[in-house]
Amino acid sequence: MEQLSITDIASFVRLQLCRRYPAFQAGRGERKVREILEQFRTLADPVYQEVGLRSEVAVEDLLKRHNLRPAPGLLEESTWPRWLEEVGRAVPGGALYAREVEISGQVGVFSLEGRMDLVLLHWEDGAPKVRVLELKASRRNRSHHYVQLALYASLVKGMPPIWKGQLVEVDYLVVRVDPGTMAPEDPLRSPTREEKKLLEQAIQDVEDLLKKGGLVEEILSGPDPFQIPYTLNARCDACGYNTVCLREAAERRDLERATRPPFYVRKVGGLVLISYRERAGFTETHWDGEARELRGIVYAEATGEVVSRPFHRFFNLGDPRCPFSPDRLLVPGDLLARKVDGRLLQVFAFQGRPWFASRGSPLLSGVEEASRRKAWTHDHDTLVHRAFEALGPVTLLFEVVDPERPVMELPEAAAVVLLAVRHIPTGRYWFPGASPELDALLGDLSLPRLSYRPAGEGTLGGLHRAVREEQGREGYVLWLAEGDFVKIWTYAALVCSAHNGLKSRLSLPVISLRRHW
Repeated sequence: MEQLSITDIASFVRLQLCRRYPAFQAGRGERKVREILEQFRTLADPVYQEVGLRSEVAVEDLLKRHNLRPAPGLLEESTWPRWLEEVGRAVPGGALYAREVEISGQVGVFSLEGRMDLVLLHWEDGAPKVRVLELKASRRNRSHHYVQLALYASLVKGMPPIWKGQLVEVDYLVVRVDPGTMAPEDPLRSPTREEKKLLEQAIQDVEDLLKKGGLVEEILSGPDPFQIPYTLNARCDACGYNTVCLREAAERRDLERATRPPFYVRKVGGLVLISYRERAGFTETHWDGEARELRGIVYAEATGEVVSRPFHRFFNLGDPRCPFSPDRLLVPGDLLARKVDGRLLQVFAFQGRPWFASRGSPLLSGVEEASRRKAWTHDHDTLVHRAFEALGPVTLLFEVVDPERPVMELPEAAAVVLLAVRHIPTGRYWFPGASPELDALLGDLSLPRLSYRPAGEGTLGGLHRAVREEQGREGYVLWLAEGDFVKIWTYAALVCSAHNGLKSRLSLPVISLRRHW
C-alpha cells in the first residue's frame, strides 16, 4: 500500500490537481528531480515554517487565556492514540489541548500520515467535545483550506474518542491567522454553516481522489512523471518542484506547452502596449536590458514612437535573476523607499493631452478609472502639467490604492501616490525626496508621494534582515548607485504572495491620504 502524507494531498488540491506533483512527491523520477533541486533551491519553505510556528504559538497563547492546559500525556509523544487515552481519563471540566498530534491510517487505497496543528478537549453542558484545528495564515476563507481537515476527519472516523463508554463528539475548524498581525480567530467559536458545507464537500472530494481507481492511484501507477503533460502558470509559485518543470522545459525546448507566452501586446485607441505575464516565479525569458523595458511600455501605433516608459523590470533580493548579491555593500547614492502596495498608473502625453494607462493596458478599465478618480486631485493635474513643461517627454508613475480593491495590504483610504517620474528618451528617473528638479515641481502641492532617503550603511542582506520581521508591510524598494532597483520583502509579504496565489492580505491600518509615504 502506497504511503502518502496528508500534506501531500492537500498541496495536490491547492495546486489545482497538477498530476506531476504527487508523482514527484512519491519519489517518481527521483534521481533527475534531486539533481535539479540541488542546483536550484526553493526559498519559500523557511518562510512557511516560520509563520506556521508563530501561528501555532499565537493560538496556543489564546487557548491558555481560555484556561485550556497542555495534555500531560502528549508532552513527549504527541500522537492520536495518546490523545484518545487522555480523553478517556479526563476529569469532567478539564480542558486540554495538544500541538502537532500525529495521526495515521487508511483512506481509500492509501496509507496516510499527518500532524494535526492543534487538538482540543473542551466541555459543553457537562459533556466532553473534541475539536481539531487547522491553522492557516490567511484573512480569507478558501475551499482548499478544508482538505487537511477532511483527511483528519476520515481518519478519526475509524478511531473515535471515547469517554466513560460513550463516543465523544468531534468537530473541525479552520482558524485563520492574519499573516500581518499574527492575530488569530477565536478557536472556540462554532463553525458556520458555510464552513460545515465546505468540510462536507472536502470529505467527499478526498474520498473520491483516494479511492481504488481514483485520480491519485491513476497518477502513481502511470508512466515516468516527466512524460505527464503540464502547464506553467501562477499556481506553480507554491510548488517546490517548479524549478524541475522549468529546467526540463528549457532543456527540451517545449515551453509551447505553457498556457500563454511571456509577452503580450494590447492595442487600444492608436496605442500599443507590450508587457509580460510572470510564470511560476521564474520565466524562460532572458531578461536583458531590452526585455526588462517591456513592462508596460507604450508605443504610438502610427509612428512606432515610445510615448510612455514605466518602470523597467527588476527583481527581489535573493531571486536568481537579481544581479545583486546580499553581500553587496550599501554605498552613497543608494536610496530606500517603502514599497506601496497597489496598482501601477502611468500618466503620459498623447494626442495633446494627459493619458492614463496601467501596466497591462493602454486604457484604464472602468473599475481602474473609478479607483483613480476617487483620489485624483487638482494637485495631481498640476503636477502632470508642470512635469510635461519642465522635464520634457516623461511618464509620471503613480500607485493607486483603494480599500475596495486591496492587493496584499489593506489601505485605510484611497490614494494616488507618486512613485517617480521617468524621462522617456533616456530612461532617467526622478524620485520625490531625492531629485531637486522634481521636488521643486512638488513644492506647493499636497499629494501623496514616496520619500526616498539614503539607504545607510551595511549590506543589502543586512538591510533585509533588519526589516524582514516588520509586520503589516510588504517591503521596500532600493534604487542602487548602479542605476537599478532591487526589492526586499518582509516575511509576512512572502507568505501572502506564496499562499493562495497572492490572495492573502496584510493587515495594514496605516495607509492614509497624507503628504509623505
